[in-house]
Amino acid sequence: MYITAYGVYAAEINGEPVGDHVLAPGWTSYAHRLRYQTYDVTPLLRTGENTIGALLGEGWYTGRLGFHGGRRNIYGDHRALLAQLEIVYADGTAQTVGTDAHWRTAAGPLLRSEIYDGEAYDARRERPGWSAPGHDASDWEPVHELPSPPMELVAPTGPPVRRVQTVAPVSVLTTPSGKTVLDFGQNLVGRLRIHVSGPAGHEVTLRHAEVLEHGEPSTRPLRVARATDTYVLRGRGVQTSEGVQTDEGVEVYEPHFTFHGFR
Repeated sequence: MYITAYGVYAAEINGEPVGDHVLAPGWTSYAHRLRYQTYDVTPLLRTGENTIGALLGEGWYTGRLGFHGGRRNIYGDHRALLAQLEIVYADGTAQTVGTDAHWRTAAGPLLRSEIYDGEAYDARRERPGWSAPGHDASDWEPVHELPSPPMELVAPTGPPVRRVQTVAPVSVLTTPSGKTVLDFGQNLVGRLRIHVSGPAGHEVTLRHAEVLEHGEPSTRPLRVARATDTYVLRGRGVQTSEGVQTDEGVEVYEPHFTFHGFR
């Protein structure tokens, strides 16, 4: 599979992620070149029906970028995906499947995912099986086909962004105002992966900071960057006789198209 995007993408085939890249295709001078990635997806394909899907985020292409608050749509005002799957069968025949006007699109749980401001994700809006065969796409809309990219398509000249380390908090602090602070013991660039359970609609807010000021997380150095991720639980609870929703399921959340500097 060859794939790239205006914005950032995360591709799946038959419900499984394609590759281990993060924030692909990365930031580049879009007016001049557009990097594409190449993946061997043989293990993801199966006999019979197959489904390709991708999430698209703003990234550097349409997201807010620059000094003094920045501005949007610096490189363009449409997110888009360009992909080509090349299959060579055991008998030597070949087939090419590419993105075209027959693809379909829909809104999902990813409401916002910005470099500066963070991500908003509502798990109640998830579409289970959206990238697997048999998914009901009757309410999906046809895509808008754009002209071929005018810039040069180029292979990457360096390694991709990947998850290379998992860091656990070294301590848990309570601030004078009662906030819970996770201290990772070092300044780092990354994002949180949380395991949480609770009723549907419960919202978890994650703020990121590098220093404390008067015992509280200091967001003043961030200026206009919100650096905030929010997760709304899907919940799978049942109503008790008292009318209280209970939920024993644990939900795992990690932002898709953002990163933060924090301690």
